[in-house]
Amino acid sequence: MLKKINCIVYASDFGPNMRKGFKMAVGLAQTNQARLIFLHVIEPPGRTAEMILNSYVSDDQLDVMRSKSVAKICEVINGRIDKFAAEELSSDYGLSQCRPECRIEEGKPVDRILAVAKDVNADLIVMG
Repeated sequence: MLKKINCIVYASDFGPNMRKGFKMAVGLAQTNQARLIFLHVIEPPGRTAEMILNSYVSDDQLDVMRSKSVAKICEVINGRIDKFAAEELSSDYGLSQCRPECRIEEGKPVDRILAVAKDVNADLIVMG
């Protein structure tokens, strides 16, 4: 017997295949009545960028900037989810029962995607 899909992580870099991947993830979540997590990973700035930033702002200011950026990205993701649902999904194929949870991580994408999948006990990862 096949294992039931209870949790899906949809990892997106907002690239050109985002809509196709997201539509697939939503469809799978709907079909399986699964939890859907929308994950975006922010790569940390390189050493040079970090040195430049540190010469202008304190660590506390950087933390505030980072928190505001993550909040803004979540806002953008939720806006895109709403827009996508309105444009791409029929009412019987909507997000009412599988509204994605927004999750933003910082680090190397491959490492963070796998860590989040493990953390939420994901049965499937969809990328796009």
